[in-house]
Amino acid sequence: LILEEAGRKVYVLLIFSRDQSPLAEKIFQEVKGEKVKLREDVAPSHRLKKIREKKEELEKKKREILKEAKNLAREKIKLMTVYDHLYDLLKEKKVHSDAGMSRYTFVLEGWIKKEEVPVLKNILKDFARVEAIIKKPTDKEKSQAPVAFSNTKIFKPFELVTELYGLPRYVEIDPTPFLAPFFALFLAFCLTDGGYGILLVLLSFLIPRKIQVGEGGGKLFSMLFISGLVTIVVGTVTGGIFGIELQSLPAWLAPLKKLALFNPMKEPMIFLALSLGIGIIHLITGIALEMGDNLRRGNIGAAFLDQFTWILLITGLLLVAVPFGKGFISGEGSSAGATGGIPLTLSPSQFLVLWKGMPFYSKAGAIFAVGGIITLFLFSGRTSKHIGKRLAKGAYEVYGIIQIFADVLSYSRLLALGLATSVIATVVNTIAGMAGGIPVLGPVAVAVILILGHIGNLLINTLSGFIHTARLQFVEFFTKVYEGGGRKFEPLRREGKYTIIREA
Repeated sequence: LILEEAGRKVYVLLIFSRDQSPLAEKIFQEVKGEKVKLREDVAPSHRLKKIREKKEELEKKKREILKEAKNLAREKIKLMTVYDHLYDLLKEKKVHSDAGMSRYTFVLEGWIKKEEVPVLKNILKDFARVEAIIKKPTDKEKSQAPVAFSNTKIFKPFELVTELYGLPRYVEIDPTPFLAPFFALFLAFCLTDGGYGILLVLLSFLIPRKIQVGEGGGKLFSMLFISGLVTIVVGTVTGGIFGIELQSLPAWLAPLKKLALFNPMKEPMIFLALSLGIGIIHLITGIALEMGDNLRRGNIGAAFLDQFTWILLITGLLLVAVPFGKGFISGEGSSAGATGGIPLTLSPSQFLVLWKGMPFYSKAGAIFAVGGIITLFLFSGRTSKHIGKRLAKGAYEVYGIIQIFADVLSYSRLLALGLATSVIATVVNTIAGMAGGIPVLGPVAVAVILILGHIGNLLINTLSGFIHTARLQFVEFFTKVYEGGGRKFEPLRREGKYTIIREA
């Protein structure tokens, strides 16, 4: 007799005669059951009475706990306020414990932003017995200095990406303003739909105004808002709005049709070329930032023999590849070769024919690339005094060209994600069109499928697009710009977790 089912457990009452005990025991072993034996010296009615009394006692205790919880809930705001107040006091006490104190004096040491120094000096005028020493940090102290971002309003949301990777040290460059346009553009490439861009703008504008999202959430939604605006532009250029081609729109929207330059679904090679091209610019920007940072520190040798050489090499290879890329995209081969590619082996006469057929910019690119390879080989190991180690280091750096190709190819994920978004949007529209033929409920089914399908597609691909776009920043960009390891500048202040204090 089954008494009760609770989750994966089933409570069963099994009644059998004594001679069936072996069979009952065998069944218990097979099902791995747990036996509950009743005491033979206690009547079942008495035991049931005790169980009911215990149950009633527990129910009463439960009611008391719920009543107490409701009373505490009324005090929630007060408790949250007290929590923030006590936390502020804790931070204040920590400062006191870290300060150097004697019977008559105390010493406070800390960091302050350069632009706030005049404000501090003005405040200290009111304290006649306070002596203040304000000085610039030494080179050694700079390595320990905390970091505070100083970006304009449009770039500030993208600080979230930098913080996710790790703060730059005080002596390093802040990559946030440089990654911002790439991040927004990459995410737009992952969505490639003007309609989704409009939805993303609306959602990222409304949600923070309806829900308290905190500082980090505010940055996230501001970043998505900017990316949504870029997505509208990219979606218009690629001719898609909610999975519908602009060319399929009514005649009165003809001006909008003229904005569509290509269709990623029909011309994926153009989309791939754009993704890889922007990826190359992204890589070169990262290397150029490192070069600028070395120049700022006075490392002129590293700036020109390392970073500038890589920029020269990558630019040269790109210029050489342009005519072949044109043939690859058009599917008509290349003017530089009958097969649209470069043969693996070339005789001197074949090389001359190939060289003469190359445009001027490709010839210049070839010279840049060869010059870059030679420079890398000869000077990458310049810090080593042993000639063998220097050449080995140079050979290793030249081998690193393969890694550059791998880095560039990683931007093809933008094509994959962009096509995935377009395909799913088209499928949603197709299914909705099929559902329209359902009698009576057809219009309702179409509305439900379109709303849930497109919102679901937007959420899924925004999430995957954000992850892969962030990955491109972390792996392909940040590694070339800074090492990280900085700590955030957190001045002593009232910083409530649950409360906000405003001046009346």
